[in-house]
Amino acid sequence: EASTLFGQVFSNPLYDRLSNTYQISADCDLEIGKINNAEKKYKKSLQLDKHNALALLGMAKLYYKQANYKIANYYFSRFEELSKNTADSLWLGINIQRKLADKNKVSSYILELKNLYPDSDQTLFLIQGKKFY
Repeated sequence: EASTLFGQVFSNPLYDRLSNTYQISADCDLEIGKINNAEKKYKKSLQLDKHNALALLGMAKLYYKQANYKIANYYFSRFEELSKNTADSLWLGINIQRKLADKNKVSSYILELKNLYPDSDQTLFLIQGKKFY
């Protein structure tokens, strides 16, 4: 049903928030493991609006899941230029930097997560030593 609704929006020439719709649809695809579809939609979203921070964050998650940490970091850095970090984005940042062995950034993101979001699930994950995804 969601695919049908997204299709209707994508085909409507009067709809002016297509970048956001592609990003949301990509988030759904990524969540259910349709990596190729998600990547295409994130790219289309960014083609329509290169400043769509959530599409940049989605690309960072996608590349992290594919173990392509340098590209994940590139998209994560672009996200940070445009948006404030959330508990979720900081958790992703911690895990990307762990894979890239940047201890300074890991420490910085951990401190930020604990200070800004002390009661978040991500802070709990950190305390429990859980991995991202």
